[in-house]
Amino acid sequence: MRSALVSVLALGPLLLAAPGCDDAPPTPDAALIDAVAELHLADARAETDSLSLDSTRALRGAALAAHGLDSLALAERIRDLAAQDGALAALYDSVTLRLTLERQGADRAPDTSAASTPAP
Repeated sequence: MRSALVSVLALGPLLLAAPGCDDAPPTPDAALIDAVAELHLADARAETDSLSLDSTRALRGAALAAHGLDSLALAERIRDLAAQDGALAALYDSVTLRLTLERQGADRAPDTSAASTPAP
């Protein structure tokens, strides 16, 4: 299970440069983005707090269960994404954005629409 998450997070930059990624990537499922981001945060907390293996497993299980997943269901979802061109890269980008925004204290994605840009 952890290896699937590590694959998504570690191989993301390589996937961005893969052939066939020039097309618009599929839009990742928001619930999956949240689940993977929370799983990453659970792992970081476990490492930072030097939690026992049982506590780490419980924390990871709770993060997944909050999204109706377990480790097998997450691995299956990631395998399904791996079969779609650009899907893992899109998931990686989305998780990275969510974690960045959370670190910055933002609760929503920045507005990148042209309407939000003031006229010169």
